[in-house]
Amino acid sequence: MNKINSPNKFTLRSENNESTEWEVVFDSPILNYIISKDCIYTITLTEPDVQSPNQHNIFCIQNSNGKIIWEKIANKTISKDNIYTAVKFTNNNHLAVWDWDGHKEEIEIETGKIISRNFMK
Repeated sequence: MNKINSPNKFTLRSENNESTEWEVVFDSPILNYIISKDCIYTITLTEPDVQSPNQHNIFCIQNSNGKIIWEKIANKTISKDNIYTAVKFTNNNHLAVWDWDGHKEEIEIETGKIISRNFMK
């Protein structure tokens, strides 16, 4: 079972071996996390300090070894303080993410590649 231990520390427990755990520590507090249906990935959303606008705030962690395989920083074309605010898995096994500036992106889970980006406001 995965759990948040402190505001910025996350513990992953291997699905295959209950005694295997990895701790992942972030620079910012964790807002939310979701686990893929196949239990391969955990997506973690953090809340970066406004004084550090270039911090990544979405991370994809591989559950089998606790390694961060990609991380994202929100696009800063409209606002230098823009961050991602929500994440959810889509029906086609991609990741949908929304940012403060009103964009929705669809991301390939395995690579972190942005597939589409739309302005929603």
